[in-house]
Amino acid sequence: MSLADDLKQWDKVIQSPLRFTIMAMLDGVDALGFSDIRAASETSAPTLSKQLTVLENAGYVQVSKVTRGRRVLTEMSATPEGRQAYRRQLELLRRIASR
Repeated sequence: MSLADDLKQWDKVIQSPLRFTIMAMLDGVDALGFSDIRAASETSAPTLSKQLTVLENAGYVQVSKVTRGRRVLTEMSATPEGRQAYRRQLELLRRIASR
């Protein structure tokens, strides 16, 4: 496959470094809390919220509210489509880097 062919497969949803990082974090776990992702990525809550909305609208992330004691927490999990898209993008990056 040529470089041009590889570039045609580039996923525009997770091309952003923050969205790619979010997907990488979610790929290996069932779910993560908003505050966990925010702390690990060292980003502001509004910025993270905006990027999660992009991923959610693309069907890559599912956002849910869970109750822990008296607190309601926001948790994110990667959908099967999101995991597949992340892994395809990761493989594409590896292929491009190995040229």
